[in-house]
Order: sequence, then structure tokens, then C-alpha cells
Amino acid sequence: MRLKLVFVALAALGSASCGRTHQGGASEGNGPGPCTLDCQRVCQLAASCGAMPEGACLNACQLSSAQPPQIACLQQLICGGSQRCDAVNQCVVNPTVPDLVVSSFNATSPGTGQLSYVATVCNRGTGLATGISVDFYRNRQSRPGAADRGEVTTSIRALDPGQCESVSGSESGLASGTYRSYVQVDAARRIVEINEGNNVGGPDTTTVQGNVGTQPDLTVRLTVTVGSQVGTGRSVRYSARICNNGAQTAGASRVDIYYDRASRPSTSSAGNRSIYVSSLPAGACRTSSVSATRPVGSYRAWAQIDRLRQVSESNESNNVDGPHGYTVSPGGNGDADLRVTGLVGGEQIGGYRVTVCNTGRAAASNVRVGIYYNRSSAPPVGSTPSRSVYLGTVNANDCVVRQVSVQLPAGTYRSWAFVDYQNVVAELSEVNNVLGPVTFTITGTLPDLTVNMSASTSLGGPVVYSLTACNLGGPLSSSVRVGVYYNRTTPPPLGISPSRVVTTTIPTGGCVNRSLSAQLQPGTYRSWAQIDYLGSVTESNESNNRSGPHTVTVVGGQVNLRVVGLLGYQQGASTVYRVTVCNFGTTNALQQRVGIYYDRTTAPVVGTPTDREIIISSLGAGACTTRSTNATLMAGTHQSWALADARGQIAESDESDNAFGPVAVQVGGGGAPDLTLSSLTATPAPNGLVYYSALCCNQGQGLASNVRVYLYYNLPVAPVVGQAGYQRTQYLGTLTAGACQPVTIVGQPPAGNLLSWLFVDQPNVVSETDENNNTAAVKVSVGGGLDADLVVDTYNTSLNMTGTVSFVARVCNRGLAQSSSVPLALYDNLPAAPTINTPPSRILSVPPLTPQACTTLSAQATLPAGTYSSWAFVDPPNIVTELDETNNIAGPSTFVVGSTTQQCPVICKTLISPCNMLPATEQQACEAFCNQRSQAQKDCAYKAAVNLICSQIPTCLFNP
Repeated sequence: MRLKLVFVALAALGSASCGRTHQGGASEGNGPGPCTLDCQRVCQLAASCGAMPEGACLNACQLSSAQPPQIACLQQLICGGSQRCDAVNQCVVNPTVPDLVVSSFNATSPGTGQLSYVATVCNRGTGLATGISVDFYRNRQSRPGAADRGEVTTSIRALDPGQCESVSGSESGLASGTYRSYVQVDAARRIVEINEGNNVGGPDTTTVQGNVGTQPDLTVRLTVTVGSQVGTGRSVRYSARICNNGAQTAGASRVDIYYDRASRPSTSSAGNRSIYVSSLPAGACRTSSVSATRPVGSYRAWAQIDRLRQVSESNESNNVDGPHGYTVSPGGNGDADLRVTGLVGGEQIGGYRVTVCNTGRAAASNVRVGIYYNRSSAPPVGSTPSRSVYLGTVNANDCVVRQVSVQLPAGTYRSWAFVDYQNVVAELSEVNNVLGPVTFTITGTLPDLTVNMSASTSLGGPVVYSLTACNLGGPLSSSVRVGVYYNRTTPPPLGISPSRVVTTTIPTGGCVNRSLSAQLQPGTYRSWAQIDYLGSVTESNESNNRSGPHTVTVVGGQVNLRVVGLLGYQQGASTVYRVTVCNFGTTNALQQRVGIYYDRTTAPVVGTPTDREIIISSLGAGACTTRSTNATLMAGTHQSWALADARGQIAESDESDNAFGPVAVQVGGGGAPDLTLSSLTATPAPNGLVYYSALCCNQGQGLASNVRVYLYYNLPVAPVVGQAGYQRTQYLGTLTAGACQPVTIVGQPPAGNLLSWLFVDQPNVVSETDENNNTAAVKVSVGGGLDADLVVDTYNTSLNMTGTVSFVARVCNRGLAQSSSVPLALYDNLPAAPTINTPPSRILSVPPLTPQACTTLSAQATLPAGTYSSWAFVDPPNIVTELDETNNIAGPSTFVVGSTTQQCPVICKTLISPCNMLPATEQQACEAFCNQRSQAQKDCAYKAAVNLICSQIPTCLFNP
């Protein structure tokens, strides 16, 4: 199995703002200046969101006059920095979208320790905005991001287009100092807007004369956010904002979080979670968060700062915030808000495509949307639709797109869509569930698409696929997608994702020729092509859309070096560059030099002078390696590059793909994002659908843009970057540092016991600090029986100073059914993994385990001197039938048992390898130094060495 060691470029996003001292401030960046976009970009976004066929969009966009309002709305949307599909669909169906902006903002200090805020919020868009939140931020060094909660929050009921309203807020008891304040409208991004980049006003800098004092004053403000479903409960995030309103720096303390209390907590009441808070200067604030899974129910949350009274404060009575009531429910109905944001109909899409969004605060379950083919007026509640489509659960701030296939007779239609037409979901608003009329005409003349493909290759070169796509029937109003599948044993079914996609327009009764190339590994491939692989075009003949199989044999050539990742980030005063180089050829590469170029506007070539070089001694065929180097750079943004074989010393099959860049490296601020997936579940439905739910978080320090999650129905191992064959995707958009967003993908996988995977940022378009934590797996049984799946989750051995060895194993049931009691076999010393016939050294008993449950078992033994490789094997006699019988073994766990006279050789050998802290030539000198240490120091270092705690060995030897 190949390790995923691919690092991609760090995209540093910088923004500049002009400082001012106590003068009114409108929005930072009140929208873009003149913005012209090519039609291709606008229409690709519309097509990717399912709002408008790309061909129809291009025809409308390229009109020199009388351009439809939908196109203007889309252009404004993209210029404003938004690519939300719910906004795109609203532009196409009803191009009246609000645009909230802070037109003025002032912060003043009317009295001692007081700060007052006044802001004017306007709607400069073309649509109504309702339920508008406004947050005031006391003191921020940079503009607040989306989902940031201010110190003071208020709201505006509604704003019509062109309407403005003034809002205010205030605080008291503040310390003396200069405050840099902001205001933000719609921080939670509940409202679809033309421009999401003009919602912040400020900064306004104000000097506050606080109460005279010599002590700190800590306060806390708690925010509770109920997230996605986890098991029978939900993930809940508790965010505590701690501020020091006093006159002096507050020392380190802790903030306690209480998930549920009936009354105010006292200083003797410990919270469910306690978070360390480092020292906080006067006037400063800091936010800390924790997450927990809570069962269904209603709760009252609290937060308490400095419960142990580690900090002496001027006011000890304001250290508690709460209660904050919140509810965890299976469906979350009551705080949902469903609306139809898109409806497209016509014969070219085979019926209808409907988009439903939930702009509320909670998920809605058992959601249905009704399609009314032809009505003169809007359908009332309870009316029977022409077609009812079941959507299941629609999470808060999420959208669901459904294709509804129907063959309509020729004629003109006025169609409507009505979400929750039976009114079974309790919503924040019940008046926004209908969209229509959408008018279109059915001509009755359908297209007929065909495709022919041929494939060719040369020694060491790429595979060239030549495609001929034809339309033998009626006219097409949109472009067509042709999917190419590199290797399949069976014809590709409708809807399965291809390896590559070619998008083209085809004239009526005509054909077009297209080609693409792919650099494939040596081997034999059975390739296919499928035109209209998503089935979005209704045709007179749906049986002639495939071509294949075409057998292609790829013969290996020479070395082929590529830089596949470059990451630049600050570490203290230095800038660290991490570069990953792979050999995609079929023979080993000898020594090469990788060039690092700090700042260039164009790609480097062989012979371009380097700023830094990294030597790689050799690189095997199909292997990758990651190396680092440090640099000292001036503050600013640097466009950096890397070039494999920078001196041109190695002959390659392809010399044109050695450069990687540019990568924006920010020096003097900023950071990189880190995307993760957690809490993945898979819930099969009786109709064969499976609902996959997870939580995607950005645990890094920087912004992550264009985030998308990919679903693979069934893979034996984790997918790697760029791996084809995923079945579904969900676009999440932008995640700020520390932000999380629930993911729900509905799929229809084949029957069987499956190992499904989610992969965030599968194409590696986001530069992250850690690229190895982007996948999550879950087992699911579809259309069959349920089995258990026992696995040794962790297995560790440790040695104490008396020579006693401890064996600790954690056994889990990752399957879908309860397991019976089984043995756990432990093996003291084996050169390779045990088999079912290998006699164990000892046997422990694993109790029955329910699905997803775990148990920890341990044993001890005194063993003679020597080096041991220990293994653990659950259920060797195969008592339990499992989903996966290949994951029952863990090991080896290596340890050394020896006398005190053998301690120093073991210590020094470990420092050399695997710790890599000493060269091999220093073994003798290390032992001489070690023998001069006290017995206590040697015992400490020996224990660290046998347990492979590398960083602790020098500490033991040097400390008395």
C-alpha cells in the first residue's frame, strides 16, 4: 500500500485595511469595483450547482444586448465572492437577491468603563432580507470572520430592498485602554446574498477610561451550537469567549463548561470539561471551544471562568455565564426553515431538477417536495402534486438537489414546486415553501446521443483517448458531458463517476471530435466511454450511449520525476519549505537536486539559478519522498516554486512536468488550514438509499476555500489524492480557522457489506499543514445480513524497572451486529504475524461487544533478557463471522528485556535507530558517557528507550 505523502501548495490569502482613529467606519470592502467575468466561468458555476445547463447559460450570456437578469445576478454573485449553490439557484429562478451592507459604524465611550456602538445596516440588493443578526465586537486585531460571535448581539426583523435601519449596543465595566471595534451583519451566513464580502464594518478605534483599579477582571460568554447527528444524539459545540476587563494582566486559569445544570454553578462545582486559559493582558479576549455528543433532550448550559480562584480579581461576581438553553432532537424540527431555491424543467434535462435548502437553525426530517406539472396559480397546502419526491433529512444550512425524470407530452407548462406541501415539518417560516411558475415548452423531438472511442499509447508515454460524440436526433439546448473510464471490467452504469470528463456542445445531426491524454502506470486497462453519464438528457434511444471495452497496454519507460507538493510556512523567525517528489516512472532515479525558488513570476526551468537545493540520493520507481529546508525571508507574500532535477542530470520520459508552483507563502502573519473528518455514520434506509453523515472541521490556522467532500461506496483501503471512482460529492465552500460544518450525502450503493469512505479535498486544492487526516471510513450493510467486525484497535507493551512486561490491548467491534465472547491471543515473540495455527503465549477473554463498543484487556509477565516482537490476535479460531476477517491482528510491539549492564548499549543503539538522534559512529562514545551517569538516570533513559520515547532519553541522561 502506498503511503499518502502528498503535500500541496499553501495558498496565503492577504487583505489590507487602512487604520483610523475614532471616525465612523462603513464596511471594509463595500463590494468589488468594476468586475468583468468571462461567460465560461459564470456558466460553469451555474452548471455545477445544477441551476442552468452550461450551453443554455453560454447562449444567454453571450448576447450583446438584452442580457437576461439571471446572468447579471450570477456575475454580481461571483464578483461578490460567493459561490453558494443556494444563491446560484436563487439567481436563476428568481433573480432578486438581497445584499446586506454596513453603511456606517461608530464606537464611542460615553462614560467611565463604557463603550457604545451605533451602526446603520442597509439592503442594497433586489430581494427582501428577514431575521437579520447584528454582532458588535469590542476589540479585534483583525476583521471578524463568518460564524464569529460578538460581545453584543442584536437583530433587525426585516429590510426591504433599498431600506436602512440603525441598531445599537453597549457595554460597561471595561478596563482603560484603546479598543479596535467592529460590527458584522448576518455573521452566521443564514441569508443568501449577492455579496458576502461587505458584511463587516470597522474598525473604529476608541479610547476608554476605565475604573481605577490594580487587579484583573475576568468574564466569560458562552455560545452553544447544535451540530450534525451522531448516533441517536447530536454533536454540540461549546465556545467560551474569555475577556479581561480589569486593569492588570490575568495569570493562567481555567474555564469550566457545564453541559446541563438546573442552577448557577458555584466554585465547588466542577464542569463537564475544563479548558486551560493562558495569561490574558488587560482588555484582551480569547475564545476556546470543546465539542461533545449529547443525547436527545433539552439542556441548560453554563460556563465559569477561574472556578478555583487562581486569579485575584476586582470583581468575582461576573465569572459565570448562563443558562443557555438548547435542544437536541432527532429531526430538529421547529427551528428548520425549508424553501425551494431552484426549479428547472424541460425535455433536455429529462423532466425537472429541483433544489431545496434549509436556511434554519436545525435539521428537518421526513421532508418531501411536490412537483406540479401545470397549474395556473400557486398550489395551496395539502394539494396533491403531480409527483412527490422524498428528500429525507435536510440539515441546517444545507441544500439538496434532486433530478425528477418524467416524459411529458408536447405543450407549454407552468410548473411549481412546493416543499413540505403536507405541512408536517414545523418551520420558522411557513410562507416561503413554494417556487413558481417556471414556464417551458416540450417540442416532442428528442435528441439521440452516441459516442465512439479509440485509445493509443507509446513506450513510456501517455494514453491518448480519441472521442467522437454525435447527436443523431433532435436539438440540444445544453452542452453534454462524456465520461471516460480508464479501467472497468463491466460497462459503467448510469450515474457512476468517470476517471475524466469532457464537456462539449454537439450540433443537431452532427458530430464533434475530442481527445484527452492520461499518464497511467504500466499494466493492461479495459477502458470505456459513456456520453451523458449523469442521465441529464432525455433521449429517444438510451441504449447506445457507451463505447467499450477498449483494451490498452501501457509499457513502462524511463524515470519520470514530479514535484507533487510544496508547502511553505513560518516557524519562529524562519520559513520552512516542505517539498514532496515522486517518481512516476518504472526505473529507479539516481541522485538528483530539487531546486527551491523563493519568489518568481514564472515557472523555473533547468538551469534557472536556485535559491536553495535539496539533495535526494535515490528514488525508487513509484516511490515518493518528502524533504524540508529552512530559509529566512522578508515579510510579505512570496510566490514560490520547486523544480525536480533542477540541474537536468537525469533523463526522463517526460521533462515537462518537473515544476510545481506558484505557492503563495505568507511571511509575517497568517497560517495554513487543516481539514479533518469526524463522527462518520452510515444509515441504510428501506428503499436502498444510505445516508452518510460526518463533521468536517478546519483545525488549522488559515482559511480553507473551495472545500468539497467525496464519497466512495466501497474500497478495501483509504483512497489517495486524485483517486478516481468516487460516487458522490458535496460542496462545502469556505471554512474559516476553527470552523466546522456538517456533511450529509445520500447515496445508493450496491448490496453487500461495504467499507465506505469520505475524503475531504480529494483533488488537493487546499494547502494544509497535515494532508494525512482527510479521510474517514464506516462499515455499512446494504440489502443483506448484519455482521460483527472485531479489530485490535491498539496494542502496546511496556517494561518497568523490575523487568515486568505489561501487555495492553484495546479490542473493538466495528461491525453492525453484536459479537459473542472470543479469545484474545498474545504472542511474546514472533518474527512475523501469527496465523490461526500459531500457539499463543497467553490467552485473554474478550466479552460480548455491541456494535462500535470497545474493551481494554491487559496482562503481565516476567521474561528473560532479549529483544521481543509481540503480537495480538483476536478470535484466532474464527468463532465470530465478521465483515472483515483481515483486521484481527495488531503488532509487532517491540521491546527489550536486559540487565543493568546492558542498559547503555540499548540506550545508545535506540538513539541511533530508530530515533535518528545520533550517527552510528557515536555508539562507543555514547556508551562511555552513559556509563558515567547515575543508576537512576540510566534506569530512566532505559525505560524511555525500550518504550521508544525518543525525546525523553536525553532528558533522563542529562537531568540529575
